[in-house]
Amino acid sequence: MDAVGAVFLPLFTLLLGLWFIAVQYNTQTGKSFAATRWLALFSALAAIGLLIYTGREAFVLKARPIWFSYAFPITLFLSALQTLFALLIFAIRQDDLWRRRLGRAQLLSLLVLAGTVTLWATGDTVSGNAVRLWLTNSASARLYASAWGRCGYAQRC
Repeated sequence: MDAVGAVFLPLFTLLLGLWFIAVQYNTQTGKSFAATRWLALFSALAAIGLLIYTGREAFVLKARPIWFSYAFPITLFLSALQTLFALLIFAIRQDDLWRRRLGRAQLLSLLVLAGTVTLWATGDTVSGNAVRLWLTNSASARLYASAWGRCGYAQRC
């Protein structure tokens, strides 16, 4: 399985890059490629494979108690979903109705992400205890948490 996992990131990066070039070409020239939709589909499938593989790999590492949580793969998925919404909003700049819908969906998924992270950090689990211990003992962890809080709640990033 390790060899398969090493393929997901370069494949995802390549497909996403080709999709971006195709969209930019369409924007600049008005001409589109028939393969653009297929690139988007295969990019999404590669992203899902990357998330599943990364979540599985991180979850089995019991030596890292912060990662050993059911919340970790969910957090990975919800974090990656933010990129999907941003790319879709960028791709359909001309359609204000869909941009607003995607913006609301992104806000909802951010709230779910915040709830997941909060439940993870406050949970009475090995992973939750490790997160709290990390926040207590590490200045860099407190810096990350405060920056995340400022960005998420005050919109000052």
